This record gives sequence, structure tokens and C-alpha cells, in this order.
Amino acid sequence: MLYSGDGVIIDEDDIRNYYERSRITDGLVQELSQTLHNVWIEYYEGEGGDYYLDGELSDYI
Repeated sequence: MLYSGDGVIIDEDDIRNYYERSRITDGLVQELSQTLHNVWIEYYEGEGGDYYLDGELSDYI
């Protein structure tokens, strides 16, 4: 979630690969949220107005 209130979609396979897990749990989402808190990320607007992480998750962690 950006400070503007917009959400940025992170590819679920990218999350699973980075954390070496087969499932994404609430705890993992919380850990990811804390890790990315106050991190400057690049994102782009896709079709339909959704925002997506630009690059790989590992670029920001």
C-alpha cells in the first residue's frame, strides 16, 4: 500500500520464490509489509488502472 492509498500488486510467484515457500500466509504478508515499509519502490500502471511492482521483489529487499 502506497502513502497515496493505492495498492501495488506484487507477483505471487515472485513472493513464493523469494521466501522459498509454497504458500503465502497472513504471517508472510505481514513480514513482507514490514520489510517494504518506507522503502522507495518503482511501479507502473497496468491496463485497468492497477499498479504493479516494477522489477523483481529482490530488487527492493
